[in-house]
This record gives sequence, C-alpha cells and structure tokens, in this order.
Amino acid sequence: MSPKFGPEIRVAAAAVAVTNLNGGLAALFGQHHVALLLALSVVTILWAAWAWVDLDRGFSAAILATMLVSYHFNPQDLSLCLVPFFLSRKAGILPGRRLPMFAFLALFAPTGLAAIGAPFALLAVLLAAALWWLGKNALRRPRLNIETGQK
Repeated sequence: MSPKFGPEIRVAAAAVAVTNLNGGLAALFGQHHVALLLALSVVTILWAAWAWVDLDRGFSAAILATMLVSYHFNPQDLSLCLVPFFLSRKAGILPGRRLPMFAFLALFAPTGLAAIGAPFALLAVLLAAALWWLGKNALRRPRLNIETGQK
C-alpha cells in the first residue's frame, strides 16, 4: 500500500506555464499552432543572427532567442535575462536613464502577472520585445567588414 499525501497532484507541463514562443502563442491564441510556432522560431533565430554586430549585442540576442525558441523554458529560468540586461548596459545599448524602467519591469512583471492570475507565458512578449529592440538598434550601427576588420 502506497502512502497518501493528499489530493492527487498532476504534474503536467501546460503550454501556458512555459515562458517561450510556444507558451506565448498558447496564452494568446490557444493551443496547437505548430506552423505559426515554426515560422516565428525561424524568424526569431534569423533576427538574432542579424543583431550580431558585436559580441555584447550578439550574445545578448542569442540568449534571448534561445529563451524564446526553447521548448521547455520555465519562469524560474528567466534569471538568464540578467546577462543580456547587463551586457546591453555595458555596450551602451540600454541608456542609463532607462535603466530604472527596465529594472522595474524585470522585477515586477512576473509578480504582477502572478497577482492577477495571468499565465507567465505572457512574459514571452517582453522577451520578444527585448530581442526586437536589440535587432532594431543593430540596424543603426555600421557593420564590421570581415575582410578588412573595419566598420
């Protein structure tokens, strides 16, 4: 006879419980959008590759894209956002005057979602916005010529 510890607990990873493109699509449009998920994943990876202008910007974009396209990316894994956050500040991508706003969003967005009972998968929208912002700023900077090593 096995011990009983209370009501039956089902441990199933619902799509809205993960903070990636799959969870974001499930939270916004419902489950089973495989074609849209595949298209968005390819666009995300290509956008991150386009954003690779220098090491700080490229590594930040790669981390954000990896978070978005990974299959199992739980809310507790969002601590990885600290790396792109600090690299963006170091590289001058994130202006000092906007630092408090981004810190506030990073700290209180998950708390706000939990308080209103919204799925954490909606944080994928913030990750996608951060990746878009990195790539958008990459359009303004001159690219490095690989052959000459100059901008």
